[in-house]
Amino acid sequence: MSGSSTPAQSVSSIGGQLSPGLGEPGNIITPDTKPKSPKEEEEDAIKELATSNGLNHNKLLNGETCNVEFLEMFFSGFPRIVGMHLFPCLTTLKIENLGSCKLLRKLFLYGNQITKIENLDHLSLLEVLWLNNNQIQYLEELTHLMRIPLLKNLSLKDPEYSPAPVSLLCNYSTHVLFHLPHLTKLDTYDVSKPVSDMAETTVVKKKMYYNMREKTVKRNMADILSKMEIYAQRLKAFPLERIKHLMCTMKELKKILLFVI
Repeated sequence: MSGSSTPAQSVSSIGGQLSPGLGEPGNIITPDTKPKSPKEEEEDAIKELATSNGLNHNKLLNGETCNVEFLEMFFSGFPRIVGMHLFPCLTTLKIENLGSCKLLRKLFLYGNQITKIENLDHLSLLEVLWLNNNQIQYLEELTHLMRIPLLKNLSLKDPEYSPAPVSLLCNYSTHVLFHLPHLTKLDTYDVSKPVSDMAETTVVKKKMYYNMREKTVKRNMADILSKMEIYAQRLKAFPLERIKHLMCTMKELKKILLFVI
């Protein structure tokens, strides 16, 4: 995700949900503290978001639309990103301290404009990552997920959402399963060990095939270059031959003219 966990994550219009793992610290409830309702927790999150960006939280809570295009969010124990409906003009949301969520196990970032996956390797306990309906286009971006050792569930082409462009590439599944053999689910489908082994075998065969193709191309290129060199030498020699022929013809003409005169 065009984003960062240390120190910041930048994505366009994130509207996903962050689900902490068991035991993640949140609001501490003591015998004298009354648990907050979900609405109160959401209002607190909006207040903190508004304060950190110099906005009037009262206007936001009263339903007044904000026209800002850039927001910066600091994670401080809130398990969800809320209040995004208050920022219809938002194009970029910068998330800081995501790397401090050491117990984060599930990260849902579907339905955004994410183009890059980066700085998630600090989330060592992350098991579920959903990136459906984003703008990730290159297989190289998925290779970064190798740094997440416990990732088990990855989704970029869930049937309930629009697929990310990269998931439509012909080698998408093979590439993912080869580089992430520990996955158990890919796009809601079970990917057992035999499937991972099959993907690895397919990659090995493809490597052999493309290595052979590379050698063939290089050999053909060498033959073409050799023929082009011969042709170039002939082209260089052709003007010289014509000049010699012209000079001989001029000498013959001179002889004829002297004879006539």
